[in-house]
Amino acid sequence: MVSELNLNAATPTFDTTNDTGSALVQSYQLSPYAVSRLKDIGYLEARSVLAGSLISGSGNGSATGGSGGSNQDNTSLSDSLTTGAQLKLFSSPEQRSRLEWESQAGGARTTRFGAGDVTLLGASVKPEYAISHWLSMSVTGGWGLLDDGGETLQGPEVLIGGRYEPSPQFRMRASAGWRLENPEAEVSIGYSPTPTTSLSARYRDFVGVGQTTLLRTVSDLSFDTETHRFVDRGSSLPFSADLTGITLSNDLTRTRRGDLDAARGIGGEIVGIGAFMVKQEAVGNGSSSESGGSSSATNQTSVGVGGQWTHPIDRATSLSTAISFAVIEQDEDGNAGQSSGNSGTLHDVGLLMIASHQLTDEVSAFVGYRFRRRLAQSSQDEFTENAVLLGLTRRF
Repeated sequence: MVSELNLNAATPTFDTTNDTGSALVQSYQLSPYAVSRLKDIGYLEARSVLAGSLISGSGNGSATGGSGGSNQDNTSLSDSLTTGAQLKLFSSPEQRSRLEWESQAGGARTTRFGAGDVTLLGASVKPEYAISHWLSMSVTGGWGLLDDGGETLQGPEVLIGGRYEPSPQFRMRASAGWRLENPEAEVSIGYSPTPTTSLSARYRDFVGVGQTTLLRTVSDLSFDTETHRFVDRGSSLPFSADLTGITLSNDLTRTRRGDLDAARGIGGEIVGIGAFMVKQEAVGNGSSSESGGSSSATNQTSVGVGGQWTHPIDRATSLSTAISFAVIEQDEDGNAGQSSGNSGTLHDVGLLMIASHQLTDEVSAFVGYRFRRRLAQSSQDEFTENAVLLGLTRRF
């Protein structure tokens, strides 16, 4: 996955006077695995992981913004290379038992070029009991560790989860509990009252650094063979690399994000509306960067709404228009502006127009125009962006 991402939600995406705002982000993940049958016990899966994140641009490892403002190194993201291994033992699905279980143990090491390395270790056991064919409950118990070179989180992990699917039109999955000394939760709900209407909601609460957040996003990517689109595995919504409202950095942060989406097909047209809310806060002293930058720029709350209309020209070509409005609230002592460095509220208004064309079954391309207007308490933090976007997607 290669994309232009805004590393700091409070800065411009394209601005040559601010070198911490954006970067060309390349995320790669290779995860070969082998599965063996252990007689009547179950299955054993051995998996290795090799992943990398390459951040191209002057924002990588820069200690201060090019405008001479107060941006700190924590608003930058370092190149990284992750290696890991995992062993998983799980019950046989052929047995059709009400009780299913899995246990796993593994670890990973992320080498970051410009910040401290990240170590992940963990082991857990998860039994799941099917109360009926549409309802099941699960409990996860284990231990985990995350060390980012500046902070170490370790301790027991306990999560309670369940699945509720009373019909093909409605599905709900949820888990919540305690992991890495912090609450963790994930809830996804999908409802399709008609074949052309879909409603979805999703909430995620997790702790990590920017590199692990990127890999977590890529891990949610899947391909829909019917629509020939990349979609989010959890919500089945069109996949987007845009992490709107999130600041990616080398620092250890807790991220809580909620999304609401609705889409309706009308005579070939697709109309969608959505809303999101993101709250980020530093964990511990938040100074995992080698430069020891302040963690305050990651403490923020973002709220946004938007709408999208897609019009198919023919079977291979479509036009899409989207509008959005977002509010970014920097918490006390937060670095709201690229120059002022004071806490405050920022408002974003955006317009996006994209024409996409399916060249082959594996290759698609798009061209687009994006307008963004930032309104702030200080005129030094306001800006207007006009950008032409070009994209090419190749599925292997």
